[in-house]
Amino acid sequence: MSDGKSNSVHANFSKNNERVEKVEFKDSIEVIDNNFLVEENDFTNWHDLEEQQHFFDIFNTFNFYKSSFLRRIDKSCNFIIQMPEHHQKKLDPYRNHLNRLKLCVEHNYNLIELIISDVATMFNNATYMQNNTLVVKSEKELDTDRINSVLNQIVREWSNEGRLEREICFNPILSALERYYPELERRSDTNILVPGAALGRLIFEIANRGFSCQGNEYSLMMLFQQLSF
Repeated sequence: MSDGKSNSVHANFSKNNERVEKVEFKDSIEVIDNNFLVEENDFTNWHDLEEQQHFFDIFNTFNFYKSSFLRRIDKSCNFIIQMPEHHQKKLDPYRNHLNRLKLCVEHNYNLIELIISDVATMFNNATYMQNNTLVVKSEKELDTDRINSVLNQIVREWSNEGRLEREICFNPILSALERYYPELERRSDTNILVPGAALGRLIFEIANRGFSCQGNEYSLMMLFQQLSF
């Protein structure tokens, strides 16, 4: 439990679709929901501290997306407000654009909340938040701009808007597999590995053609998303 010290950092998680709040203090952690508590020895088998810190950094990169991008938009809005009124009127279309961006950020963050809702225990069923030596880095250190590439990857792999790009990238591979293995009954005995599988769309397309397919992915940003698909 908390010893009442200051310098707390709040992180929200979800377990079984219920919000769970964890509060990290300078020297201790208060965990609301004892089901998230794990034995200290569990962490000796859950990678080393550097891996846990990296996991924590990626979570916070997602978590800080909304505040980071809304702050940038507000900065532009405040700059316009400081202009003479007749200049502001000339920028009404741009101000409308900024308002649309705010709405987009809100919608994006709704998706991000789904992505990070169940990642806390994705490895060894042990939550990294139990380790009170983890450091909450600044938004600048975390580089929240990386989330843009994450969102682009979602569009590319799983939206109608990304269909053309998928066809350009994936069709040569799929066509080659179909050419080498024209007999459908042989495909289920053919194991295909997809390195750098990202969000798994190529795995899906290969498996959909009858092959036994498996993918691997190194990036935690991609792995976080795979849990929500």
